[in-house]
Amino acid sequence: MRPQLKILVVSQDPDAVKRASQVLLEHSIEPSYAASAQEIEAAIEHEKFDGVFVDSSTLLRGGGSRLTQRLRRSQSNAKTPLIAFSENAACLREAFRTGATFIVPMPLQAEGIRKVLRAAWGAMLEEHRRYRRIPVMTSVRCRWANKEVKATSRNLSTGGMFVTIEDPPPPRSPIFFEFRLPGTREHCRLKGEVVRVVEGRGVGVRFDPMDWLPQRSIHEFIEKTHSTLS
Repeated sequence: MRPQLKILVVSQDPDAVKRASQVLLEHSIEPSYAASAQEIEAAIEHEKFDGVFVDSSTLLRGGGSRLTQRLRRSQSNAKTPLIAFSENAACLREAFRTGATFIVPMPLQAEGIRKVLRAAWGAMLEEHRRYRRIPVMTSVRCRWANKEVKATSRNLSTGGMFVTIEDPPPPRSPIFFEFRLPGTREHCRLKGEVVRVVEGRGVGVRFDPMDWLPQRSIHEFIEKTHSTLS
């Protein structure tokens, strides 16, 4: 089954958006769109993307280099492949300097988009697998500051989880977890950071990448569960 990659296209040029969309749809990818630096900043703060196409020509006039840097500093999209396109060579150099993974000169042609998509596909697929989420309900022991509570997970990925907690810690709080992967003997102990709080529902947490051993167990559990569901 072909994975459903999540792609964001950012441009104020209707022709560029149309051409990029046509090629992405050939791969059964229905992209999301943004037309300003403000819209993409809001998107990358709250959503995880497997790839981002950015029109550097229009966005550099509104802070495109700042936008690229913001993507690279974001919690969930720091390693997301970023494809920058522009008719201005200086814009492309600046985009590459500030973190673009691939650059494409304009005017955008379908074959050029296909070529860069083939080059970026492996990286986007890896990003998709790294953040693949599955619904998992299991008891979780959470500790932060001077509190220790029992919570319930709602979903799980290699890089983080969402847990239901009453009176949750604020964003950016360090937090420690203990839980068992359902149907296994794997007991996971990890530390992480709260990246978002959903009022009345719980918190989204990003695991510390240094805790690679339990994350490897989580990754194997997710891949096995996903293949069973498929």
